[in-house]
Amino acid sequence: MIGRLSIDREGILDRVSSDASRLQELGYRQQLRRGLGVFSTFSIGVATVAPVVGLYAIFGLGMNLSGPVWVWLLVLSLVGQVLVAVVYAELASEFPIAGGPYQWVRRLIGPDAGIFTGLIYLVAVSAALATVAFLAAPWFAQLLGLQPSPGGHMLLSFCVLLASLLVNAGGVQV
Repeated sequence: MIGRLSIDREGILDRVSSDASRLQELGYRQQLRRGLGVFSTFSIGVATVAPVVGLYAIFGLGMNLSGPVWVWLLVLSLVGQVLVAVVYAELASEFPIAGGPYQWVRRLIGPDAGIFTGLIYLVAVSAALATVAFLAAPWFAQLLGLQPSPGGHMLLSFCVLLASLLVNAGGVQV
């Protein structure tokens, strides 16, 4: 129906029960409370949009160096990102357990490859978060009407990173 949202509660309960059974097969007990509050949902939205900060930060540079071809390079990179998201979605549906890439690779290849993947992923995510915080700082400075020195830029970047840390430290709560 258009304009109405219908919820099949029995279907949802069957799916949750099915997920718990799949976790049991993998040797885990269901313990993640499945729920997000308004703030958590907002935070996920911000985290999803955060890579766009990088595009804003390098858009002018890309246009100056590549010209109009830059737009097509962006489209190509976004298509690649969609393919990565599809792979992640498939892996998460096959192995619905915490641990992400570490767990997936550990189960598909072995524990040594899982540890290697987990370490590489940790370094990559840490670098990406620091980069996004660094690139977001000028936007926050402009929003706040500041013109920070290079040291002030670093301090503002640290504040953005710290704010992200505090939001994530809250965890998923119902």
